[in-house]
Amino acid sequence: MPPVLAELADRWRPIFAAAVFTGAREGELCGLRKTDVDLSARQVTFARSWGRQTTKSGKARTVPIHPELEPFIRAALDASPSALVFPRPDGGMMSEETDFSGVLRRALGRAGLVTGYRHVCRARVNAAGVRDRTAPRCEHAEAAPDRGLRRCPVHGDKLWPVAQVRPIRFHDLRHTCASLLLQSGVTLPTVSRILGHADVRLTLDRYGHLAPEFMRAELEKLTLLPLPPPAPGDQVKTQIRAVAGVDGALVGRGAEGELDDAAGQATPQEKTPGVSGRWVHRKMERETGFEPATLSLGS
Repeated sequence: MPPVLAELADRWRPIFAAAVFTGAREGELCGLRKTDVDLSARQVTFARSWGRQTTKSGKARTVPIHPELEPFIRAALDASPSALVFPRPDGGMMSEETDFSGVLRRALGRAGLVTGYRHVCRARVNAAGVRDRTAPRCEHAEAAPDRGLRRCPVHGDKLWPVAQVRPIRFHDLRHTCASLLLQSGVTLPTVSRILGHADVRLTLDRYGHLAPEFMRAELEKLTLLPLPPPAPGDQVKTQIRAVAGVDGALVGRGAEGELDDAAGQATPQEKTPGVSGRWVHRKMERETGFEPATLSLGS
């Protein structure tokens, strides 16, 4: 974004910066009024879209002004001759037909953020091979990954490099905002509120793949036992029992089907009729943190 913003004209730079830092839609930015901006509180409220007195979601939302965005907002406020923050030069509201996407693509081309170049010949030569301004242009063109000098194989003229930019819309800056926030560690609920999504699940569906650390942190909030590092053999069972504070209260079923206590001693006589499961509470007389075993009604 820095090289793209640098290539934009002064007229366009503030509104494009606002789109990247707030994730606002173009209608919300074009309909933004100076009364919606509170520089003392460093926040902006999006309450309308174009000339409509509501946003696309039907709800107003307030977004903090990022410190790097504040100079752009101040410049827009100072330059605006009307009540709008981002108006036309004459102060009127920009039209919904404004070619924001074309402005963005041309800035990408000047910044060198391209997929390649199409080198075209602009020579005008008539059927007699003579230069003629009224003749149609030469149709020779060739693709190349760079802007290096190339000449037309027919006329020898220098070829004109035309930047090829991937398809992109002004609305894609909203997605850019969400992606950059998530990749910077901002939580999904916060990004959802900034974008004005009615449900955080919408944000998760669109951008969840960009926030693996957030999902990992949320998952790690679940804790069962402070398990020690894995140990070989029967030491694992002993360590788990030690950590859980099990001192003979739990009885495990051994490999041969007999029961053993925490010390590992075979105690088949301890088996309670009708009780089964991985862990069996001895005589149901001590708290273990597990649900009590269910006795069989038939025993």
